[in-house]
Amino acid sequence: MACFALLVVTSSACSKKHEPKPRMGDVYPENLAFVQERCSRVGFFGLRPRERVVYCLGCFQAEMKNGGFHQFFLSSAGDHTGATREALEAVGATKVKDLLAKAIDVAFEGYMVPLDRAARVQQLKRPSQAYEQQLADQLAAVDEEYDVAAESLVDLTNHWLERSK
Repeated sequence: MACFALLVVTSSACSKKHEPKPRMGDVYPENLAFVQERCSRVGFFGLRPRERVVYCLGCFQAEMKNGGFHQFFLSSAGDHTGATREALEAVGATKVKDLLAKAIDVAFEGYMVPLDRAARVQQLKRPSQAYEQQLADQLAAVDEEYDVAAESLVDLTNHWLERSK
């Protein structure tokens, strides 16, 4: 009897090895929750390349809705500014990629965007309130260009996901 129980456990353990690993779905943004959950377990660099694209674009769009480029740079999503530029390029969102580059030039005055959030926040602080307001106004102008950009990131991302299977 004990031998039979052992056999059942062994058989059960073997069948689990051959179960397919959960994969990201092919429809964005429905697949974003899966990718975000996976990122919380394995970290950003543990994501598969397609998952990183979905993650970056999902975070980027959320921050743009919440407060534009300034919000994007101040949030943890800004940690992945370089990867977000690459993701925009990968899906063919050239107008939005160019606007991100413009926002980077405005906010960081030609310097690289710090990977560390605290360093980005410090760099976005300006010596005077008037100068800080000028930055806010300049970024708001780029935000308006983003709002009018004809590209649909959702459509472009889904087209890219279909092509990159």
